[in-house]
Amino acid sequence: MDDTIADNRGSDALQVLEWGVRRYPWVLVLSIVVCAGLLPLVSILQRPTYAATSLVVARSAEVDLAALPRYGQAVFDDGTVARQVGQVLGVSSTDVVPSIASVEAIQDSVVFRVVGRSGSPERAARISNVAARAFVRRLNVPGAGVGDFIIQSKASRPNKPEPAVPGLPYSPLLGGAAGVFIGVGVIGLMLLVTRPVIDGVSAAALAGVPLLATLKVRRPEGESSIGREDVAGLAYLGRQLRAIGSDAVFLVDPPGWPGLATPLARLLGADERARATQDGPASGAPSRPPVAGSDEPGLPRAVILANEGERARAILGTFTDYPTAAGVVFVRLRAS
Repeated sequence: MDDTIADNRGSDALQVLEWGVRRYPWVLVLSIVVCAGLLPLVSILQRPTYAATSLVVARSAEVDLAALPRYGQAVFDDGTVARQVGQVLGVSSTDVVPSIASVEAIQDSVVFRVVGRSGSPERAARISNVAARAFVRRLNVPGAGVGDFIIQSKASRPNKPEPAVPGLPYSPLLGGAAGVFIGVGVIGLMLLVTRPVIDGVSAAALAGVPLLATLKVRRPEGESSIGREDVAGLAYLGRQLRAIGSDAVFLVDPPGWPGLATPLARLLGADERARATQDGPASGAPSRPPVAGSDEPGLPRAVILANEGERARAILGTFTDYPTAAGVVFVRLRAS
């Protein structure tokens, strides 16, 4: 059955998120564009960093080879190397490890790489060599039972800086992929805050009234009024209104589309007049002005129009004003 006649699908979290992506595609596009350009931009703006490496090896090691890398890392990080490097370079020891000096322990090997980093290639080499000497002295303090460590090769001046962003040629692709996740997350947060109603079943369940119909309405351009060709599902709505059992019903504007009720009531009223001419008097024509709804037989009953994407709080507010409403009509925006 056409969803302009009956909308009984309801919506779950994934459907709401999918609707949000269709409703706010600019959020997703903006997130992808920003993230895809951010990593290359960081690379361009970031000051180049040079890395120089010294090699420290164990000429003899008494400790287990598998445990040696962990032992060396613990020695390098215990603060002694940082203090000695800081004294030589005139910087705070808290700014040394691992910011400008670090050790790379190779698993199942007797080799350690001592890396110095700086914006100057000469300073990077000096940091590495100072840290390597301090590291060797600290390793050799325990003496017998640990091993004998030496500097195998000193750091030399590096010719090229490190890449600012690893895998820079692929950074736009990686940034774009991250942008998809971020964009979807932002849209999900927006939906969580606004709690939009995206289908008729949800609108009816929100207020605890029957869903009478789902209309597809095209917004007219300029000052022109809504015509019959702009509304899909009008005939079915007319039949539903006649089945309410009241002498008259009236439509209440949706929160997000003020003024919609009047042209719809005019079109429905024209249908009822034509039907009355052919088949005799008809009831249910929404011909009275908006007044408070009532449960008493024969008095006008309110029918609430709820537009797609409207906040749940706004729709609930309308039903609070008309607590005895006969039902809800869900309105989707129709493509031109």
